Amino acid sequence: MSTGTFYPPAAAASTEEIIEVCRPLSGSGGVYATHMRDEKDAVLQSLEETFRIGRELDVPVVVSHHKVTGEANWGRSTETLARIGQAMQCQCVSLDCYPYTAGTFAFKRENEDPTRMFAGEGDPFRTNRRFKLLSEGMPAKRLSTAFDSVTLYGNDPDLRPDIYGKVGNSGVSIATLEDMKVLYSGFD
Repeated sequence: MSTGTFYPPAAAASTEEIIEVCRPLSGSGGVYATHMRDEKDAVLQSLEETFRIGRELDVPVVVSHHKVTGEANWGRSTETLARIGQAMQCQCVSLDCYPYTAGTFAFKRENEDPTRMFAGEGDPFRTNRRFKLLSEGMPAKRLSTAFDSVTLYGNDPDLRPDIYGKVGNSGVSIATLEDMKVLYSGFD
């Protein structure tokens, strides 16, 4: 099940209401995915809400399009990724992201080329090389990432040998925070 607590009317829902609406996920093998309530100043509180929902339902969590927005928050992804890494030690949490600096959203920077590089295949080293090749000579580095289904559903390929053929297929495989760092190495 996916929520969009960032957007009306879902933004008006309390955490408790979300938990109750998502209750059928418990024990059914379901996944809770969310466009979090806040991606600016209260991003850490939004992460905590997301983790709480997953814990109370005992289901994997996917943070959709993880980012931190607003000029005052530039660089805070080091905080959010560290907190996500901590949560991964206690519960099943995964994320997807698009680390470009502009797009169809209100946090677009002015006077920048809207070109984006889209890649994702194999391991993070391969996709990082592809991003570097695609962005060579480009004034702005906007990256959109395709993740494999194993990553999107929060599965650990080390624990699930039955999904081996899907790892890195039709997207990049990310199983650890270190993989994510490798994927975007060389890009700010």
